[in-house]
Amino acid sequence: MTQQPQSTDVILGGQIAPPVTGAVLGGQEGLQQRFLHLDVEQKLAVMPSLLELGEPGLDLLIAVLDDDAIAVRLKAYQAVQNVDSEKAKSAIAAGIPLKPGDILYCVYEIPVGYDDETYYRCDAIPENIHSAGDYTDVVEHPSVKEIDWESLDSEEFEAEMEEWEIPQLVSRHLQRETAEEIAEQRHQKHLLDRDTPNLFEFDWIHTNQFDVNVWRANNGLPSQQPETDWWDMGVQLVEELKAQQQIELLSQLWKDTAGTLAVVHEQIVKRNGYFKVT
Repeated sequence: MTQQPQSTDVILGGQIAPPVTGAVLGGQEGLQQRFLHLDVEQKLAVMPSLLELGEPGLDLLIAVLDDDAIAVRLKAYQAVQNVDSEKAKSAIAAGIPLKPGDILYCVYEIPVGYDDETYYRCDAIPENIHSAGDYTDVVEHPSVKEIDWESLDSEEFEAEMEEWEIPQLVSRHLQRETAEEIAEQRHQKHLLDRDTPNLFEFDWIHTNQFDVNVWRANNGLPSQQPETDWWDMGVQLVEELKAQQQIELLSQLWKDTAGTLAVVHEQIVKRNGYFKVT
């Protein structure tokens, strides 16, 4: 007996390979079973149209919040966010479900240290980063405490310095592209900050005999007249890029020499939990 199409049927035309292209799914149960057999890319392609089915489509999106693929869970969460109903709000109240093996892309700001001669980047990411069941995207930090450095004994001074030089977690993301964009924004913000040490006060450049004119040529800039002091040539290059608002080139100059002031670090989720979007 042939089953007649129902109001909950969906046609996955063009989304799945022959011979099932254009197959009609019968009923809510058939809809869910058919969807679960799609691969990740096919699921992502079909999901934007599921809400057109009304309640059955919403029920399916809520069901796939538990999908094995984090990309599907994220897409389902974003779709359910657009539904103004108690069922939808309740389904995503805890956040986006996370499972062991999921990867979070964490943005860290890299602090700068000083060794009485030159500056250096303190880029050792802590190994004991937060690995509890629940995570939030934007990380809140306590207010910066005022430290009376002169009143500290040697042990207290060393302890405070060690804490000061730990890279600080800024935010977590489910997509690498978003994390890299945030990291670049943070990097650029710091290199334009007047309190950030001069680029050419970093030891890396001096010990590796950074050639300003070679870098200029490689990046389409006119060369400078060779000068005795490589420091002046470097400072002139930095000031030139700032004056011309060539922020992307200035950012690249830091990366090619002293290094970036914000990085993306992968964190593997260890147990079931939720990713709270604030």
